[in-house]
Amino acid sequence: MIFMLRKPSLIVLLAICSLIPSVLNGEDRKEIEHSLWAEYNRKILVLRNSCRGGHLEYNSVGALLKHKEAGPWTLYGSIRVDQVHVSQDKLKIEGTRMFLIYEKKEKEFAELPGGDVYIVIDLDPSRVNLNSITKSLKQIFVTPGENLADVEPAYWRHFLLSSVPGKAAVEELTVLDGQPVYKIEPGKVTAPKEIFHPAPDYTQEARDAHYNGSLTLSLVVNAQGRSEDISILEPSGMGLDDNAVAKVQTWKFKPGLRNGVPVPVRVKLDVSFSIGRF
Repeated sequence: MIFMLRKPSLIVLLAICSLIPSVLNGEDRKEIEHSLWAEYNRKILVLRNSCRGGHLEYNSVGALLKHKEAGPWTLYGSIRVDQVHVSQDKLKIEGTRMFLIYEKKEKEFAELPGGDVYIVIDLDPSRVNLNSITKSLKQIFVTPGENLADVEPAYWRHFLLSSVPGKAAVEELTVLDGQPVYKIEPGKVTAPKEIFHPAPDYTQEARDAHYNGSLTLSLVVNAQGRSEDISILEPSGMGLDDNAVAKVQTWKFKPGLRNGVPVPVRVKLDVSFSIGRF
């Protein structure tokens, strides 16, 4: 079953903080866990830094205790909370990774349940209070008032800001290496042509889900035939977008020409992923 993506709730995060006293006994913990479960059950939180792995451990200021490999936020960023446990010095969250699939008709991400994930946050027993817990949670999860564009790679900014009311559009690169960036114009500016274009890698998660996706990129092909200033205009999800950007950065083009001279040209590029192609 696919669930629609919901924004993390600061009210939920503050509810956690307000329920944790400075000293916890057995009855306190049971009451806290009961309240947390009522508030947090099946809610979606978005990690500030999406990391691979089923066990994520943080200290009291929200820093990872063990190095974890970063991964695409559409695979490793969203977590559905299934259980919450509180001890004297730890907050434990048992959850499910939620893989994101972009629904083009609705222009929204939908969620596909992935594997289990366990988050452990250290609490300082001598300083278990609203301020310290709030600070830890804000360092770990994206909160309302923030936008993912502020924490994700630059090539996501165009898409992530395009759906935010009141946000100015991301400015496109207009000058590169002292030359204007042109658009394709029949009879005046020719289109770049791909001459080396290896296919992007499929993510294992997308392959396992038999997911066929497509995305649209905007990029500038410079006068040397290399791609620059790549932005995601319409994503696919399932980690495929990040793989596509990484691979397109290696592509080689015959550059566009203006008056017979190579010039930087902005183009749109559609990239498709199909299980049948691999």
